[in-house]
Amino acid sequence: MVGRLGRYVVLQHLASGGMADVLLARSDGLAGFTRYVVLKRIKPVHARDPRFLRMFLSEARVAAGLHHQHIVQVHDVGEDAGEYFIAMEYLHGEDVRTILGAVARRHRHVPLGHALAIVSATASGLHYAHERHGPGARPLDIVHRDISPSNLLVGYDGSIKIVDFGIAKASSEQETRSGVLKGKVGYMSPEQCTGAAVDRRSDVYSLGVVLYELCTTTRLFPDDNDYLVMKQIVAGRIAPPRARRPDLPGELAAIILRAIAPDRAQRFATADAFRLAIDAFAARSGLAATTSSIAGFMRAQFGERPEPWLALAGRTAPAQDPRGTAEARPRAPDHAAPAQPAPAGRRPQAAALRSRPPARGRSPHRRSRCRVVSRRAVSRSWRGRASASRRRAGSPCRHGSRWSPCRCWLRRSWRAGGWPLPATRRRR
Repeated sequence: MVGRLGRYVVLQHLASGGMADVLLARSDGLAGFTRYVVLKRIKPVHARDPRFLRMFLSEARVAAGLHHQHIVQVHDVGEDAGEYFIAMEYLHGEDVRTILGAVARRHRHVPLGHALAIVSATASGLHYAHERHGPGARPLDIVHRDISPSNLLVGYDGSIKIVDFGIAKASSEQETRSGVLKGKVGYMSPEQCTGAAVDRRSDVYSLGVVLYELCTTTRLFPDDNDYLVMKQIVAGRIAPPRARRPDLPGELAAIILRAIAPDRAQRFATADAFRLAIDAFAARSGLAATTSSIAGFMRAQFGERPEPWLALAGRTAPAQDPRGTAEARPRAPDHAAPAQPAPAGRRPQAAALRSRPPARGRSPHRRSRCRVVSRRAVSRSWRGRASASRRRAGSPCRHGSRWSPCRCWLRRSWRAGGWPLPATRRRR
């Protein structure tokens, strides 16, 4: 997939969401400057809807003002022939949902230190967004509203970032309408489910659900019925974490239950308070994880995976000639040069046939009218009892091997001296 979108060269389709496609692209500049980015392009069916277009551009405005090590950076917003897109930072890694699926298939758990590090970094990025101020030092009151495993990325280098502020609520952007639910149902807070006003503690609840699932490797609300899931969330019917994983430390289980308390007043007041509680427990328990340890965990789960543009370059590169480079492999003899005398006892063409390399991409027997000689007839011809040219099968020649030779193959091999001389020569 190669095309252009604005000043970007589209290389590959990565994923598709509810209202946009995610593409891998490249931006070229002066003196060989190259930057690989992710383009989030609104789908054509939604580009004509003013409400979707406002929501899409709202994400760009909210995310473009966020500059944090744990938030994916927005580089550019553009439009090309009616197609609106956002150019974002590319992170080479996997989302938490993919990581949970990988460890679940092996019947294992994410190491607690790594799970705590992922949630702690996410809480740090969320607190930065919650505290963001706009012009005139006015709080923006940003709430992500869609914290879930699929929106948390872990890089192969151990970096952790939040992505997709597509439904984020800010005081300057009022896109919420009555009766419209925004977010993934299994990670919504009770106030989201009931349509009440949301604040930063709603993101704390969603992040607590992510921590629950990272520690237990199970879904907190496994029911597929959205109505039943929301009913459990609002009623606070939650299985304790130690019921799913008995060896989970009690202090960590208490932190999780506080983060997912149905009453927002009982939760952590801020994402930073949630982070401090996690970091303090990790320090006391010796579960602190480093960036290098997370990178090692990612390599152990998914192996060494090159960046997608390197894989694309490998697929599009020309195949290496097994005979070596043009300078290293021997050149074919010049046909204009005088022919070398043939060895005694051989036909004059034998030396030329042996020294001439076969043409690449061509079969030594291109005549489709040639017929394959039967195996029995060939064996009899060596004993001199019959001629191989008189017994032919009805199928066209496609191969020409020792076990199913054809007439032209036998004749060429005999002339080159590579095949035993038949006892009975074909009569002309």
